[in-house]
Amino acid sequence: MYNRNFLLEDLAKSGLLSVRSLTICNNADINSLSDLLSFYEKRGSFMAFRNCGETTEKELVSLCKEYKTNSVIVETKTVEDISLKELSEIEWLSARAITSCNNANLTSLNEILDFYEKRGSFIGIRNCGAQTAKELTELCEKYKHKALTIEIKENVKILD
Repeated sequence: MYNRNFLLEDLAKSGLLSVRSLTICNNADINSLSDLLSFYEKRGSFMAFRNCGETTEKELVSLCKEYKTNSVIVETKTVEDISLKELSEIEWLSARAITSCNNANLTSLNEILDFYEKRGSFIGIRNCGAQTAKELTELCEKYKHKALTIEIKENVKILD
């Protein structure tokens, strides 16, 4: 059956995922098998996760390889529809950039673009220094043409 939102917690309860791997994934805001597979497809590794060592990396990669992709859902969204969480999955955003956006209540790409258009800078947002401001400015320059659309691919898995 297709189940793209199978929770990692359920895999841990069934013994298919260690508690340590579950905790590491939860701390990285990876809560479902779909999130895990999507992250692996984009980044190819979990070593960037806090406290993820070789053993956890092997376990997570093995899990990803076990659940093969059967089809791909492609969802096209306009810039106005992209949430900050989705944006962080499409673009690599630093934790500081995400925190800065949250501090300024910027919860979507459209809100980030509007903020930049009105103020011309992100300096002044709590926890936003020169490097983070540059990162967010480059993001805005990339997506400033609001007519752009972004394809979001999500793997759909068959679970036995």
